[in-house]
Amino acid sequence: MMRWHRVGRVFTAIEGIVLFILTLYAAYIFCLGGVGPYLEDLQSDDEYGTYIDVHSDTIAYYGKKFQIKGAAVADDHFTVFVRSAGVQWQPNLPFSLNVRTDQGEVLQSTTRGQNSGLFYTRGSFTFKGLPSDTKEVVVYQQSYGESFSFRIPLGGDE
Repeated sequence: MMRWHRVGRVFTAIEGIVLFILTLYAAYIFCLGGVGPYLEDLQSDDEYGTYIDVHSDTIAYYGKKFQIKGAAVADDHFTVFVRSAGVQWQPNLPFSLNVRTDQGEVLQSTTRGQNSGLFYTRGSFTFKGLPSDTKEVVVYQQSYGESFSFRIPLGGDE
């Protein structure tokens, strides 16, 4: 009889440890949603260039809330920081974005990065070959009936 009592305590201890680990993992998913630098760190990071705070409208894109959170201009490249919100079982950012400059030149993203939590995905898209005299860009995407576009002033004469 005493033996089963000890086995029960061992199982209770194991259950407690598993519950503790699951709680930590849930906190990671819900609160942090990944690690690494994001907008707060980029405002002072010279690698990305001059940071531009973008207050875009939130639009629906494939059933998720999508918006541009910021941008950065450095030398001949341009980086856009985006966020998609809603319960997500997989990341739901566009595979690529396009940029049209005020001179009519169309740039496609050359690099892409993202990290995800349960309730959002945030990412960045970088475009090379941005002309130095560009005053504004339009970031857009069209895909299977879903589309959006955002105008981003880059400074100078507006």
